[in-house]
Amino acid sequence: MADTRSVTSTEDKDSVTSSGGVFSRVFHRLSLRRKSSLSRGDGRRSLRISRKTKSFDNSFLRPGVDIRDYQNRYSDVESRNSLDELSEDSVDYSTNFKHETLYRGLLRNLLHPLGTTDKRVGLRPGDLIDHLREVFEVDQYDHERYLRQEIHNKPRQMMLGVRVIEAKYVDIADKYKDYKPYCVLQLSSNPRRSRNAQLSKVSFKPSSKGSPKGSPLLKRPEMPITIMKTQLAHSLEEPNWNEEFQLKVTELLSDELHIFVFQQNSGNDKKSEKKKQFRGLFKKLYLEKSLDVNIGSIVIPVRDIPVQGVNAWFDIFPVDGAKTQSRIGQCHLQLSLSHVQDSQHMSLFSAEDYHQASLQFHQHSIYVAEKGLMKEMSLSDKSRRLLDVFASANRISPLSQSIMDLTILLELASGIHHRLIKDATLRKAVEAVLIIWMAKQVGNKTFTERMPLSDAEICVFRTATRNYITYISSRVDELPCLFPPTLDNLTILKCKLGIVEELLGLDLWDSSSTPHEDLAERILQKLRSDLREWLKVEMEEVRNHSVMKDEVMTECTKCVEIINRLTSHCTQLGVIITFYKAFNINYYRAVILIAENTIMKEIRSQMIEMDRYQTRYHFYPVNIAQSSKLSLQLYLAIRRFYVIARETLTDRDLFRISYSQYQSWFQTTLVFWLQTFRTQCISRVEKALEIDKDVVLVTSLVKFSNSSVDTLSCFAKITEEWREIDYQLPDLAMMGVTKITDLICDGARMYADKIHNMLERNCYYDTHEEQFDVHDRLCITLNNIEHVRQYLYELPELLNWQATSESLSSKHEDDSVGHQSLITLNRLLTTTQCDILVKSKFLLQEIGNKMKVNIQQNMENLAKEPERVSAIDETLSYLSTNLETLNTRLMSSIYPIMLENLFDVVMTIFNEQLQIGRMPDYYRHMKMHFNSVSSFFIECGMDCSMTKKGNYQLVKERLEENSMSTEDLMLVYYENLANGVRTPEEYLGHLAVKAGFIEETGGNVSIHVKVIRGVNLPGLDSSGKSDPYVNISIRPITLSTKHKTKRTQVVYKSLNPTFNEDFVFNAVPECYMHTIGAVIVFTVFDHDSFSPDDFAGEIAIHMPTIEKLEETESTDSLQAMMLPLKRPKQPNHGPFQVLTERQASDKTAKRFINERLKFIYNQPKRTDGASKSTLCGFFNF
Repeated sequence: MADTRSVTSTEDKDSVTSSGGVFSRVFHRLSLRRKSSLSRGDGRRSLRISRKTKSFDNSFLRPGVDIRDYQNRYSDVESRNSLDELSEDSVDYSTNFKHETLYRGLLRNLLHPLGTTDKRVGLRPGDLIDHLREVFEVDQYDHERYLRQEIHNKPRQMMLGVRVIEAKYVDIADKYKDYKPYCVLQLSSNPRRSRNAQLSKVSFKPSSKGSPKGSPLLKRPEMPITIMKTQLAHSLEEPNWNEEFQLKVTELLSDELHIFVFQQNSGNDKKSEKKKQFRGLFKKLYLEKSLDVNIGSIVIPVRDIPVQGVNAWFDIFPVDGAKTQSRIGQCHLQLSLSHVQDSQHMSLFSAEDYHQASLQFHQHSIYVAEKGLMKEMSLSDKSRRLLDVFASANRISPLSQSIMDLTILLELASGIHHRLIKDATLRKAVEAVLIIWMAKQVGNKTFTERMPLSDAEICVFRTATRNYITYISSRVDELPCLFPPTLDNLTILKCKLGIVEELLGLDLWDSSSTPHEDLAERILQKLRSDLREWLKVEMEEVRNHSVMKDEVMTECTKCVEIINRLTSHCTQLGVIITFYKAFNINYYRAVILIAENTIMKEIRSQMIEMDRYQTRYHFYPVNIAQSSKLSLQLYLAIRRFYVIARETLTDRDLFRISYSQYQSWFQTTLVFWLQTFRTQCISRVEKALEIDKDVVLVTSLVKFSNSSVDTLSCFAKITEEWREIDYQLPDLAMMGVTKITDLICDGARMYADKIHNMLERNCYYDTHEEQFDVHDRLCITLNNIEHVRQYLYELPELLNWQATSESLSSKHEDDSVGHQSLITLNRLLTTTQCDILVKSKFLLQEIGNKMKVNIQQNMENLAKEPERVSAIDETLSYLSTNLETLNTRLMSSIYPIMLENLFDVVMTIFNEQLQIGRMPDYYRHMKMHFNSVSSFFIECGMDCSMTKKGNYQLVKERLEENSMSTEDLMLVYYENLANGVRTPEEYLGHLAVKAGFIEETGGNVSIHVKVIRGVNLPGLDSSGKSDPYVNISIRPITLSTKHKTKRTQVVYKSLNPTFNEDFVFNAVPECYMHTIGAVIVFTVFDHDSFSPDDFAGEIAIHMPTIEKLEETESTDSLQAMMLPLKRPKQPNHGPFQVLTERQASDKTAKRFINERLKFIYNQPKRTDGASKSTLCGFFNF
């Protein structure tokens, strides 16, 4: 609350009166007006003036007297703001002089504006003063007295509020793109500064030249009071700060706000943090010498800031001194001037005072509206400007201002003047709060950590909102019908309750607040009432009919219609859910729970009557078919409603409702459904075959006849209806799945039998023809049978076998029950498919066998002359002609199968005619033709996956391996040998070795090998011991022609020998260290004196994996490798098999095979009795 008491000296009055300013003229005018008023001879007026003058002198001129009560200024808001004083029939609009302090504060803001005033007519200070007196209904004499007193009560101290929000369109050099921008704010006094001026450079020493010795010392110029800095933004593209600062204004007319935009490199972060706490001279010198780049500045004279504040974009100009340069960007600023809090002469008004001021202006607007001057209550531009000026001068935030305005509107809307407060006015006020609230959060990290409103403001808002909601709750009965929901009714509801929804959406409520509880309960009551009325009308229609016999059919039909309409109304719409959720109402849950108590009882009784009807007419198929169709419609309608209920309700709610067990109501009628399915299926298939009794081709491209289409559509209809039924009772569900699978299999089998008999009668194929010919009738028959047969593969998924069997096992708590059911279903399916395949097997064999003969003849020439490029052309030409015919006549689903069948036939012939033991060139030519055949089939539409299985892979591997050279084959063999590091099934012990290499000159290396010891080697002597030694060699043999095999000493009578011997292979080409398949083989033998040494096992180490040694290092610095011994087996495929077939014409291959066969055949059994796969002794060092 502002303290306005001050005694103005005579000298001050004289100085003000003698000055030529606007305030002196106003004061002079008011003095003349008062004198004129006193000179009149109206006794009553003089008496009133003297009485008020005495009151004024006693209240304001006498020291120690204060008529304003600080403590009760806002606590008595209701008594001061009560709108009951403003009766609708009232003509007078009186003002309680408790608001004198508030009135004087508003008057002072207009007499001494903090900034530039508006020059427009109606918004000038004089116009606003007159409007203020009109709003508060202050007597002219009192008004003039307040003017004379407040005209000398100038503000002594002011603060400039600056909010730096963001910047845009900043034009900077590319080298500064990665810099982070920040702003520096300074308030200085220099009216002659240009817009591009930088920080002033002030010297604190008087000039030594030109000053007389007796001259007084110069007064040290003052530095700026403070320099403030924003945080670093992330980038210069669209920097966002949203930070607020308060700067103390020294001289309103000469002070200028300088905002400098700097760019800081990430390397300067630490230095900036270290220096930013300096003040005064050190801080100024730091800014001048900083390594940061100053890209522009904004200069704003304080005197140019509007009195109500400004929120605008300001141009940023460069700081290089050029006055003619254009702007380099814009910065969004909010500026406002206000009084200084807790100063000696004045204190700020609070948001509570703003609430009182806003209430006065709104009451005046109501008064004007009641007089018929306005259609609805709304603040005039003058009132709005007065409130903005008051809020800006007293540092009341826009958020507090909008909250207080909204609170006033809510208070008025819930009172006797609610007709004058339109929903549009309230909605606009709420939107204003939301916009300011969201704007404050942008870039403000601390906004969510602290509430920007005081507890008093929030409390006032909550109280007004609760009162408004209570007022709305009292008028719920005036709302339109809540069920069934319609678009028009929802629009009306949004108009009636939309304001409440928006108020509850504001983030000004704690978790324990439930202001809408009473309103929500009243809405729920009306919803229940409307729904029960709707159900009552609908259920009366069920009984209202004239049928006297078998009325269950008519009543069930009407029940289906009611449930379908109810399901449609309960289908969840996001707009309804969102609207009712604001009041904590689950609309669809309430509807479903209420409907369950009424309609489902009627449905249950109808199904009891339906069971009696079907039992009575079970010998009459027509009656059963019609009743089954109707009962199925009723079941599906209930199921759709239950699906919606399950999506809406919780598990607890589902447990409470009775129709969750609705499937048990249809146990009896389920049997009649399945019976109807079988009857309709058989009838449909027979009619389809009658249409195809004589096959007639429409065009040459006919894929299949209509009979297969009709048959499959019948099957699809049955499976679709069963999926819609979705029976959840495990026993009945499995029974239904089994019955439907059986009837579909019977229908498919019947179709294949009858169409095959028709084919034989009409002679669609001729088995005596030598030349293969594709008949149209043959293709149609094959398509029809395959079309029906393929549908059977979809039954497990369509009928959901797996889930049904699992639910059956879960119910009986026995997995074998469900497993046995799956076995039964699969047996039905497999038997039917085998029966159908028998019918089409002859057709497939006929096509394949006749084409195979011609393919073999063409490929015999290919095997004899593979070097001829055109050797494959005859085969491809024959295949192309026949495949084109098949493609045009076979259905798309069976043609790929036929294509794969032919491809497999060709690959089989290719494999049979491929010769063995030939040189690589022969296989390279065959490989070329092989690739041509594969590409041909892929171009014809074969799936590429066929090239990864079957005979294709076998032929491809044979061609790949036989096309390789002997050395490459040996490298592949040894690579596979070294890769088998897994412990073999027959454990033969481990061998510990080390290996490394040292680079030499001439592109060679020397390989250093150390054999350390063996562990748990096999005993091969009769005593159970062995005399082991190790051979070390480089393999393949083509790489070791210049390197002899190394050998360790024999260690007698030991299964865990210790060798510790080093060996060196010198002058090994360095390329061997990068050759895949180049290995060092360690072979362990058992020395025998009078017979060939026994082979114990071997290990192989990849040469590329050997570690490099320095010249000064030895093998002792290497890690040991403990590898298991292995014994090779004789493979019947792969490189070894190819080398075996090639050894007759290749000496190197023969040498390799002989060497490896010695190890393969010389594998004596262990005599030490060690078990297989044992690791005993592995860690026994």
